[in-house]
Amino acid sequence: MELIGYLLSGLIGISLGLMGAGGSILTVPLLVYFFNIDSIQAARYSLFIVGVSSASAMIPKIKRKEILMLQGSLFSIISLLVVCVIRRFITPQIPAVVWHSEKIYLTYSSLSMILFSILMLYASVLMLKREKIKCGKILKPINEFVLFGTAIFTGLVTGFLGAGGGFIIVPALILFFNMEIRKAIGTSLFIIVINSCAGFLSEIDQQSTDWTLILNITCISLIGSFIGNKISLQVDTMRLKIYFGWLIILMAICILSTQLNNVYNLS
Repeated sequence: MELIGYLLSGLIGISLGLMGAGGSILTVPLLVYFFNIDSIQAARYSLFIVGVSSASAMIPKIKRKEILMLQGSLFSIISLLVVCVIRRFITPQIPAVVWHSEKIYLTYSSLSMILFSILMLYASVLMLKREKIKCGKILKPINEFVLFGTAIFTGLVTGFLGAGGGFIIVPALILFFNMEIRKAIGTSLFIIVINSCAGFLSEIDQQSTDWTLILNITCISLIGSFIGNKISLQVDTMRLKIYFGWLIILMAICILSTQLNNVYNLS
């Protein structure tokens, strides 16, 4: 299973290089089901893997001037604070068993995977929208309320579930700032790098880390991000998003059914 897991690790980087999103949607289930890592630890490892992979995917976009630093920095500052507070002070206090009764035994690990599978379904719906979101060359003025709200929500997703939130960030940048798709992807990667790395570092002294595992996966993912960047310049990314969306739906259904079965059968 681990060999298959390592082979699939390349998809993390490919997804980030192509779409600026989807890396953590693959990373957490990969760690849980192929490497037998607890979902809480998997969320933490995901922050490092996705953060480094996003940084690699971001480099060519810097050269092509596809990152808008002002919008990205403002977004990052807000969501970064939320991520650090959650990872440092809140998640360590959540009990291992959230709820139990005669028929239900709900652990925090199962709850996080259930929420993550729901998040995967939401992300896949966004990917499967066939109509292209209209975007223009003139950026809209920054709406403080929209920026603040979206950044906080992204921080919550990253902090609790270890997801970078690119599938939230990219549509938000396009819809609210009228940002061109490639610049939205590049700016999304910039935000993910800051949030993910900060979230991982905020609790690095609290838990042990299997550096061999996460560095191996990260190295393979880096190769994937290079491939993803190359593909993004040559193919119709909208079609690839549709294929990827269906893959995520299948994964989410499998995860959700497995976790619900565990919750109701462990009493």
